[in-house]
Amino acid sequence: MKLAPNVGFFREALVQSTLHILFPNPIDASFDSEASIPEKTLHLGPISGLDLQENGSTCVSVGEDGRVNLISVGDYGLDYCRVFDSKWLVSYTAARWASPTEFATGGLGNSVQWWDQRFRGDIESKFHSLRATGKEN
Repeated sequence: MKLAPNVGFFREALVQSTLHILFPNPIDASFDSEASIPEKTLHLGPISGLDLQENGSTCVSVGEDGRVNLISVGDYGLDYCRVFDSKWLVSYTAARWASPTEFATGGLGNSVQWWDQRFRGDIESKFHSLRATGKEN
């Protein structure tokens, strides 16, 4: 996945629950440096879903541990913000950006959650088993 022009590439280590960004040197096809977040910092288990914003500025990661994180490249490496931690009560398996400020997460049990960064600290709206019940919760 390309981060942004001449900025880098995300590399995901699913089993180790770490995230690395490699900064390529386009002239000699080598890597100038690497930024990473230490193991078990983002997630206690594997990273099960990762999506990069279209503009390449921020990445959202989700895991089976119930954590939702936003990761970006800062001045001194990678910066991250934990958006939510269910402490293993919810298991997330997918994440997808919908706009520069909104993303959706999905998990086991037919649950979809919509997150809006303009309203920090809470899930904007939550949908459970829409197909099974035919109604919103």
